[in-house]
Amino acid sequence: MASEPQEGLAYMYCQHTLKATQTGINVLGSILAQLLKQRMQFPDVEEQLCACHKKDARLGPNELKALLCKVCTSCPRTYLFIDAMDELEETVRRDILRALRTCSISVESLSVRIFLTGRQCIKTTVENYLTGGPSITVSAREDDVKQAIHSEINASDPNQMDEQLRIEIQEKVIQRANGLFLLPILQIRAVFQDQTLADRSTALESLPETLEDAFAQTLARI
Repeated sequence: MASEPQEGLAYMYCQHTLKATQTGINVLGSILAQLLKQRMQFPDVEEQLCACHKKDARLGPNELKALLCKVCTSCPRTYLFIDAMDELEETVRRDILRALRTCSISVESLSVRIFLTGRQCIKTTVENYLTGGPSITVSAREDDVKQAIHSEINASDPNQMDEQLRIEIQEKVIQRANGLFLLPILQIRAVFQDQTLADRSTALESLPETLEDAFAQTLARI
């Protein structure tokens, strides 16, 4: 007979295009299903799931949370990975964080390891629910951002660019990069939507401040 696995692992990648289906129950349900597939026997949980299926019903949030905690305690070590949590709706993100906190404090502190990624804007929310864990900030180096900006400018039409505008773009965009690659690229492309030097200089004064603003501006042009 095959031995029971000593570690459980489940992951979820969040996408803003799937907000309608990536609800709190669906995300946690997917994590639970992945963990169950790695266990050979789990009669209590299977019995409860079968009962719901026979009734053509779905587990409620509290039932799902309780089952997830039970499954997490079945392994000496469980790893839960959720990537790009900032892509989720705020209420969904909080529901998931609340469930993860319950799982992490209901079992031995080292038996559940949680790894989350997301943009800086959700850091405070995550820390409000999950405390004490290490946090790593990944950001672009200024030299790398400068190189990316330089390449983007060089790819533009030289007839619509002069040295003064080039310097202004580099200085103002770098100041607002905030350690990101994508934001300065979107900002430059927003400026290049205008065709004259004067219009481009004017556009520099109203650059989008955040990725959300840059995305909104990009969508408005489509």
